[in-house]
Amino acid sequence: MRELLLTSKYFVATRKSRHWWPTVWLYKLSSFPLPSNLLREYHIADVLRFLVLAALNIAFAINENQYTTDYKLYGWLTIANGGLNLLLATRSNLFSIVLRLPSPVILQYHRWIGTFTFIHATTHVAFNIMHDIETDQIASQFESPRIQVGILAWICLSFMFLSSLPIVRRRLFEVFYYIHFLFFIFMVGALYHTTNGPEFLLPGFSLWVVDRALRVWHDFRKIDVESVQYYAGDLTKFKVTGAWRAQPGQIVWIQLPKVSFLNWHPFTVAQVTNDDKPVTTIAIRGLGSYTRSVQQLPGAGNGDGAKSLRLRVDGPYGIGRFNWAKAQLVVLVGGGVGITPGLSIASFILQNAHKDATSKQVHLLWIVKDKSHVAWFAEELKQLYALSQQDGCTVSFSVMIHVTDSLSGGDSTLEMQPKETNSVDDRLPWDLHTGRPNMGAWIRNIKSNSGAVDACVNLCGPAMLLYEARKACISESDAKTIFYVEDEVFHL
Repeated sequence: MRELLLTSKYFVATRKSRHWWPTVWLYKLSSFPLPSNLLREYHIADVLRFLVLAALNIAFAINENQYTTDYKLYGWLTIANGGLNLLLATRSNLFSIVLRLPSPVILQYHRWIGTFTFIHATTHVAFNIMHDIETDQIASQFESPRIQVGILAWICLSFMFLSSLPIVRRRLFEVFYYIHFLFFIFMVGALYHTTNGPEFLLPGFSLWVVDRALRVWHDFRKIDVESVQYYAGDLTKFKVTGAWRAQPGQIVWIQLPKVSFLNWHPFTVAQVTNDDKPVTTIAIRGLGSYTRSVQQLPGAGNGDGAKSLRLRVDGPYGIGRFNWAKAQLVVLVGGGVGITPGLSIASFILQNAHKDATSKQVHLLWIVKDKSHVAWFAEELKQLYALSQQDGCTVSFSVMIHVTDSLSGGDSTLEMQPKETNSVDDRLPWDLHTGRPNMGAWIRNIKSNSGAVDACVNLCGPAMLLYEARKACISESDAKTIFYVEDEVFHL
């Protein structure tokens, strides 16, 4: 059990003995994805975390509600949850930094606690309004400034909750993002409406203010755009200098004044060169209104047009689950532009291979819809392969690409046997296949050729891809090899 808990901070790559079977089954049980179509991006550990949080909220909310003073309990639970959520809202999050909690877990808790904040606030408002209607006091109560401010705070919280629903957040990101600034009105209204609110709300708000001030200060540092390249499939790739060096899998928030002076969007850093003047690669896929506008920017290429393009960078942010520098077996899976975390991890490992004489394996699987999409990161893959071929490099690097546009009939399963084709060019450092990959067979092949070593796995892409990849990794984990998984889902 101890080795399972330690993997949240460090990855123990080699062992002299096999895993204890109860440990293996505990890991498999807690990490297996849920079979439901609506919940397949979650796994058993997520359910357990949610149940613990829900049980705490329900236990504290149990109340006989005989008197109007009993309704205050739900107000206290509102500001208690709201204050905790403010602590989770900063991008440079202390929980992530101190406790090494992965950023997706922090965001997960942020959404859940925000939901409970809304539920308790709505319960508090509803009970009071029902009582005022029954006692014919509704008009007199609404004349009170304290009640008016409290209702305004609840309305702002309601807008924040509704805008955070997946159907809004994923399709109208700007609406979701800017409506969340109503939290300031909610917080001020809660402080005015209730007593003893500062000790709940001000600690988190103070940290948010400090974080925001530092971000604004650093947002105006000089960023030079070295090149802008457009690719078929609506992908734009920026190479910039002046950004802080990112760790594997971290994200940055990008603002392009020629697209919008107000909108910032998050993107994973694809690669950072290990030079005296590091070059950061950021890829933007045209999936929404903002990202499609990026595809229309002038200045493609490496000339003056690219260098005149203004770009602001906020970050990098985020903490992953693994210490990639110590991982001996690394498995990376990406769908479409979701390969960017895998590229950043592979780049980090290969660029630092000379610091460690330990033999390592890096296996990268990239699934793309069209063959032309391979060009998106062909340059980066060639550079990484060249690094792996240098004298003294102890890292083996293999790349497999699956192109799915040859499928007919709209089959969306991931269990088809791949139809292998010849490489389009013997000099290219990848194996090219048509059809969807057989995840189970691929993972089994990696395990059979790796010996008794655990694997660090990073997955990024659509929900169905992550579901199949996680299921294969957990199913193939045993006393010899455990595939420890971190994943990030995006929705098309």
